[in-house]
Amino acid sequence: MLGAPGELCACGPLSLDLNVGTLLAPEFLRFDAGLPHHLRGNLVIDLLPADIVADPAAYIFARGYLRSRRYRIMIRDVSSLLLRALDFDALDPDLVELEFDDDLIQKAEFLPEKFEMMLSYKNHSGRIDYRARLFAGGHNIRLLSPRD
Repeated sequence: MLGAPGELCACGPLSLDLNVGTLLAPEFLRFDAGLPHHLRGNLVIDLLPADIVADPAAYIFARGYLRSRRYRIMIRDVSSLLLRALDFDALDPDLVELEFDDDLIQKAEFLPEKFEMMLSYKNHSGRIDYRARLFAGGHNIRLLSPRD
């Protein structure tokens, strides 16, 4: 479907897990050129923190390009360990996907509140599901479906 952007005309919002190198490749430019205009504001590009910090200059360049084309940028799989390590103000994403774990509760003061946040979690037991829901509700964070 992504190889034939015309097929995307009937699609709603989409999220693509990509890396910075892919965003800078000619293939992505061809994909972008054929993308139906109405999808640009509804397409989220998900990037991993490791990919971003591996080449911050390339990320900044790609972020500028994506924003000019009305894509939204999400930094995904942000663990409690990365909350203090990442400079969210400098990275300036549209969305941040946090991974729920018990340490996240202890580090809530480091949440990047300026950005729209989502919480992902693995549902190993009802206890984790309940705690993730409480945490998300208490911090105005959208809760994603559990990853099994």
